Amino acid sequence: MKAQILNHKIFVEPETQSNNKVFHVSKVPTLRISDFCNTIWSTLSSTREMIKFHTESLVDGGIDVPSPDSPDSFFVINQKVDIQTSKK
Repeated sequence: MKAQILNHKIFVEPETQSNNKVFHVSKVPTLRISDFCNTIWSTLSSTREMIKFHTESLVDGGIDVPSPDSPDSFFVINQKVDIQTSKK
């Protein structure tokens, strides 16, 4: 079997539960998969395993694997915007 290296972007964001416990949510938009764990590293590890499992399952099922992301095709900007929260 031929090996192939795929490059999928993983986005990880912290989320806070109602009990103030923080966990980390990963999203892989190209494959439409997501996961969460207590730490960034465990989230990334689990997500890598999910990517491998998901893509291998697609191949085994004869389904086309979505094209990997180009390393130059994306950037993220955090933008603060001031808004008025009440009408005067």
